[in-house]
Amino acid sequence: MDDHMSQTNPLRCPVCDAPADPTHVICEACGADLDAPAQPRGHWLSSAAETAACAGCGGTVLDAHGYCQSCGRRQNPTADRAELDLTLLGAATDYGKRHHYNQDALAIGRYDGVSVIVVCDGVSSSTFGELASLAASEAAVAAILDSLAAKNSMAVASHAGVVAGSKAAAAAGKGLEDNPPSCTYVSAVMDDKEIEVTWVGDSRAYWVSGDYAQCLTVDDSHVGRLAAHGVPEDDERYHTPYATALLAWLGSDSPELRPNTHTYVPDGPGRLIVCSDGLSCYMDDASDLVPLPAGEPVHIAAALTERARVAGGRDNISVAVAQFPPVAAEAAVEDSTVRLYPGGPT
Repeated sequence: MDDHMSQTNPLRCPVCDAPADPTHVICEACGADLDAPAQPRGHWLSSAAETAACAGCGGTVLDAHGYCQSCGRRQNPTADRAELDLTLLGAATDYGKRHHYNQDALAIGRYDGVSVIVVCDGVSSSTFGELASLAASEAAVAAILDSLAAKNSMAVASHAGVVAGSKAAAAAGKGLEDNPPSCTYVSAVMDDKEIEVTWVGDSRAYWVSGDYAQCLTVDDSHVGRLAAHGVPEDDERYHTPYATALLAWLGSDSPELRPNTHTYVPDGPGRLIVCSDGLSCYMDDASDLVPLPAGEPVHIAAALTERARVAGGRDNISVAVAQFPPVAAEAAVEDSTVRLYPGGPT
């Protein structure tokens, strides 16, 4: 993250939020006019794929799918590891131990006291699943924050997010129609009263308070739905060849979009955990999350990510953690702030 300048209430760029010299008229970080009106979505950190040099030949011209136009080598648009910190919510992602790169993407943000999380997991059996997860997470968090800024409810904003994410994931498949990129999706929008969770696929959200933990989502798979309906584990349907196959996802070849939603009203303080299956695959039950590691949300997210790596790290791991209620007692937190992972550590 950008280091805060030492003076009280330092000038910050209204476009990229970087510290700025009050004697300058142009931001040295992004070139924007320092007198420009603030952006509704706050601080955007774009993908490093837009400007990074090719790892093979040093070329800087890439096509829409990340191929170097000089040598043909494909560049990975996501980073192997990253941590994001907004004080009241934080996130971490890691490519694990068995994959060559990270197909997960995530974003966290705040607007007018509301915390927002989006986690997408690229489906590894699709072509370039990270393109779908990257596009979906960026589009979804923008749509959610814009909808909140338009004074819509959290439920309306959440729906706007998943619709935008679905369209973006589908568009990422242009030119890859034979096996288009696809991803799972989960978002959480939280104020000081309730949590609105929206998901497609098997990425999950959990509520943790003290020694109590509860999964707030139901996997879009036969196994997930059987378990949600209380079907005993010895039922033969749990053991069919396609029992764990996804029944819903985002991408140009996805079924009709029918997102799942759940509104959860906590009865006291706690933590919201949103993650890809790189973490949840190592848990037999939500209670495996407790006790949570100590520390601020970003430290908890990093520790849970490391827990999954130590357990085997067989998939990419992404974890976001939010404090409930989303109120800072000892630190002021700016609203209209966004941190994106695609593109690497910020």
